[in-house]
Amino acid sequence: WLCLAHFNMAEKISKIQEFLAHTDPVNCVTFGRKSGGLLATGGDDRKINIWAVGNPNALTSLTGNSAGVEVVQFDSQEEVVVAGLGSGGLRVWDLEQGKIARTLPGHTSNVRSIDFHPYGEFIASGSLDTTIKVWDVRRKGCIQTYKGHTEVVNCTRFSPDGRWIVSGSDDNTVKLWDLTAGKLLSEFSLHTGPITWLEFHPNEFLLATASADRTVKFLDLETFKMVSTSKVDSSRVRAMAFHPAGSALYTASQDMLRCHGWEPAACLDAVAVPWGHVHDMFARSEQSLLVASLSGSTVSLWNVNLDTINNDRSHPIDMPDIPVVRSAVSEPPAARLPPAAAAAISTKPPVRSNSSSSAPSAPAPAPA
Repeated sequence: WLCLAHFNMAEKISKIQEFLAHTDPVNCVTFGRKSGGLLATGGDDRKINIWAVGNPNALTSLTGNSAGVEVVQFDSQEEVVVAGLGSGGLRVWDLEQGKIARTLPGHTSNVRSIDFHPYGEFIASGSLDTTIKVWDVRRKGCIQTYKGHTEVVNCTRFSPDGRWIVSGSDDNTVKLWDLTAGKLLSEFSLHTGPITWLEFHPNEFLLATASADRTVKFLDLETFKMVSTSKVDSSRVRAMAFHPAGSALYTASQDMLRCHGWEPAACLDAVAVPWGHVHDMFARSEQSLLVASLSGSTVSLWNVNLDTINNDRSHPIDMPDIPVVRSAVSEPPAARLPPAAAAAISTKPPVRSNSSSSAPSAPAPAPA
């Protein structure tokens, strides 16, 4: 571990490229999670541009969106990309055909977050209208609407087993929704600022939440209690990614990369980085972490050499001692899924922890 201190910043983190992505300001950028080699950007020019990482020329430009593109996301196979628009609509694009496959109207204001269901043709979206919607792409319509947030929904994520949605808002709360029961499962009021990012652990019932309050919280999704919290960062945490093996969590603020452990809470490594407004972060392999940042019409891509970042929990650089705050739970009326959609969502077993503990499995969803 001590030899890691001999790596300088340039050896740990390198800029892959910087390029002009749109003619107007860029609002969003995301990596394709299957290959780690594709990038999508969306801008006020109403375009979605698709890029190969390392190539400054766009592979294709998708035009015809009715408003500025505020959020964009690939499906798991990188065959489809969905755009959330400033008008409140969603556009689903077939990348092979280069055409709009679906138009999904429904939100009454800007779409701010999107996620694809891991095992079906479902999309979750969060909006400035404070709602979360679940869409069946095949049926071309909304099959669930969740209400409960009081401010813009910045983050929506399906759980790895596809049975839950987690949402984070400017109202400082994180809400966990049961898809098959169609209702709120738990609410966490742990942060003192807007929620900026949510990330599920790849193989344990653990959720990391990041906030403008400059902290990260780790939540146990079996007990619905907080495991630990990080110390205050230098600025708001803008993006997070777990190590592919689940051994550590990487967080990016405007000027800092940190590596965190959670049981016990510890900062394992910290590197000052001049990347600015980070918008996406993706662990491409156990050796490579990709980061994308925005500035005006320009996108910058960075690579973090994970072999140079300490993730050994026996050698932390600090050990915060912050008291745990209990979560609050409420249950609004259920909004059940149609039977066919519930069956599709329930086809995969829940993710099991690979830890050596004897903790019980996650609670089974109630029947639709």
